[in-house]
Formats: sequence, structure tokens, C-alpha cells
Amino acid sequence: ITAAILALAFNYLTVTKVENNRALVKEWLKSNGIKLDKANVKLTDFKITYDQAEWDKLKNKLDNARYFDILDEKYMKRQENGFDPQYSKVLVDYWRTKYDWKKEIEQLNRYSQYKIVLNDTNIHFVRAQIKPDGHKPGDTTIKVMLLDGWPGSFFGFYKLLDHLQASRNKNNLALDIVIPSIPGYGYSTPINRPVDSIDTALLFDALMRHLHGEEVKYFLHGEDWGSVISTHLGTLFPERVRAAHLTMPPVARFNNIYYIVYSALATINPGWIMTPAELRMRQYFGFDKFGKFLKSTGYFHMQATTPDTLGHSMADSPVGLMAYVLEKYSRGSFDDYEVIGTIDGGLERFSKDELLTIITYYWMTNSMTSSMRLYKNAVASLYGSEAKGLVSSVKPLVPIGVQYFRNELMQMPEILLNKLFNLKKLKLETNGGHFAAFENPVLTGNDFVEFIQLITKSSS
Repeated sequence: ITAAILALAFNYLTVTKVENNRALVKEWLKSNGIKLDKANVKLTDFKITYDQAEWDKLKNKLDNARYFDILDEKYMKRQENGFDPQYSKVLVDYWRTKYDWKKEIEQLNRYSQYKIVLNDTNIHFVRAQIKPDGHKPGDTTIKVMLLDGWPGSFFGFYKLLDHLQASRNKNNLALDIVIPSIPGYGYSTPINRPVDSIDTALLFDALMRHLHGEEVKYFLHGEDWGSVISTHLGTLFPERVRAAHLTMPPVARFNNIYYIVYSALATINPGWIMTPAELRMRQYFGFDKFGKFLKSTGYFHMQATTPDTLGHSMADSPVGLMAYVLEKYSRGSFDDYEVIGTIDGGLERFSKDELLTIITYYWMTNSMTSSMRLYKNAVASLYGSEAKGLVSSVKPLVPIGVQYFRNELMQMPEILLNKLFNLKKLKLETNGGHFAAFENPVLTGNDFVEFIQLITKSSS
């Protein structure tokens, strides 16, 4: 009886605190939301252009790259210390002699692109209209926003767009898709002030309102920071966000008592918390996994504290930029046994052209430093004293779908997802990792479509 009373009291206090925070956030939003004045919003068409002088500078850097010796394999396996310099040489040689940036620009310009200035902030975005054959003006079109994170780009969704286009008649969904670049990323530059994930959510909602009107209703798909921003959007704008599909819902809820309690229980006995399917996925959850989490997130600590120090090497060395970013694609996409002991870290499963397009995109825009600053800005706002710092403590009321790929760094079990979100769909994928749409566009696209159909059917 005592335990039951304590549990009820705990639940009451937790719910009350969340609702109090929701009220504070709502009041904060009244003063800090973006009010659109269309006369002052500047929207322009945009295309990526080829700059021969910049390409020549890059090639000169690559021609004069300097490398280092690795440890004898008797003492250290390949990739165990980080990105392998022998594979760097392979990629740099390809970059110098075979990679065609001009051709890749043509591919990047396949979908319509724009730039818009909102609240004195440059936002680049891609817009794609995907409609089944026979779709007529006036027929229902579903508004969608796809959000990527670091070190990704809008390009990471192109294979997903191609898949949705190819399967448009089977899905029988008309989609109006917007893919914005996070402020400070790529062509969403220059940016000369701190912008965090909540600021970004405000800007992206304003973008959708500008394109579709104040009464717009839209779906979200988010990966990495895109999952965080999508969660903020669902919290701040439940009247407009119909639902959000996430591949990495925010996991580090150290200010949430449920997260702490379930982590402790999972550390004692994972079977108390996780389903058999989740245990087979080898999800990283519980305090006993914290050491592995720290080992895999050294970059996070640097970028959340001194991104500009790291930025000097990112802005000056294309080889350093390449190794730093592609190590994340290697470790984020594959399990350790697929990486350690190999020269390529599993990356040969991708094409060299698409990997180097990601790197060339960051190099040509000189945006790696500004993209890394999001970590410092977001951590600062998370622990801010104003209501803005409470946004992540409020449970989003909008429907949430979660698609977990096996090699995602850290995942929450279903029991906790149900506590922190309005969970409507959970899919566990036994193959793949952090860069969901880039690595598995068909699986990601199909699950997102199924989620949209589930929500639209339940609301009709």
C-alpha cells in the first residue's frame, strides 16, 4: 500500500511539473515566436554554381597533403585509433584525379532550391513535389518537412526522394516536401550569431507558414539533430505539426526521472525494461553502457565546448575535414566488428562520389565550424534559466513514430518512449545505423509513408 501511494504521488508531481513547464513555454512562445511580415521576407531561387578558382585551391591542398605512420598491426588494429591514413590516401587520390565536382553539382541541382531570410537568418532549402499519376489540382497534398543533422546535409535525403518518386503510384500520396538546411550548415550561411535547436525550430515553422499559410498542417521526419528539432516543433506548435517520425528521439533526458529510474533498472537487469526484440538489437541503454557512449562521443564534448578551436583545422585542411566527418559515417553506420580491423571502416559500401560530395559540400561552403557550433549553442540553451530551457522537459503531444536502426548509437526502449512521447508506431530495423535515409532510403521512406498513412487514416 505504501509503495502504491508513493507511486501515485510521484506520478502526480511529475505530471504537474510537466504541465507547469508547458504553461511557461507557451507564455515564452508568445513573446519569442516569429511573426511573419511577408513584405520583409526575402525568398529567392538558388542553384549551386561551380567555382573553378575554389576547386583549384582545393586540388592544390590535396596535392600537398601530408600523412602520418600508423602503428604496427601487432599492437593496434586498423581503425582502432580512428580513421585509417591508408584509406585517406585512397580517397584523396580519387578526390584529386577522378572525382567530378561539376558533375555532382548537376545532381545536387536536380531538385529545386531556394534561399530565404527569416529573422535576419539565411535559410537554404530544397522543395520537391511528388504526386501520383492522375493527381489533380485541388486533390489533397500532404505537407512534409525532412530534417537532417550533423554531419549531414540536404543531399542525404536525395535517395529517399528518388525512392518516393519511384513509388508514388504505389503509395498514392501527394507530397509537398521541404528540406531546409540548419542555420550554419552549408548554404544556410553566413551566420554571425548563436542559433540553437529551439531557434531553428522557430525558423523552420516560420518557413512552413510562409510557404503554406498560417493554417498549415505538416508532417516531420527527423534524423540526428533533425529528431531534436522535430521534437521541439511538436512541443511548440502542436496545432500545426500533425505528427513526427524520428530515427533518433532525444535520449539524454537526465532531467527526467523516468529516464533515470529506467536506466538504473536496465543496468541491473535489461530484461526488466527491454523486450526480447530490443535485447536482440543490442540497444545501448542503461548506466552500464555509459562508458561506450562516452567513448563514441568525444566529438560531442569538443563541439559543445570549443568548436572554433577545432574549426581551424576543419577550415584549412580538406584531408582533416574528410577524416573527421567520414569517421562519423563509418562508426555511425556499422557495428565495431564491421569497422575494427578494416582499412575502409565499412565505407566501401557507399560510393566514393557520394561520400566525397558530402565533404566537398562542407569544404566549398566553409561551414563545418558554424555547423559544429550548434552543439555549444544547444547545450547552453538546454540549461538556460528562461522557459526556453524547459522545452525539452515537456512531453510533445503530437503523434510520434520511431524507426530505430540497429547501429544507432543509443536507443530508448519502448516502455520509456511511451512515457516521454505520444508514441503511435515503433519499428526496429535489424540492418543499418545512424544515417538512416542516406544508408537505407527504401526502408526509411517506406516506414515514413506507413506512418503518414496510419496518422491520416486515424484522423479521417
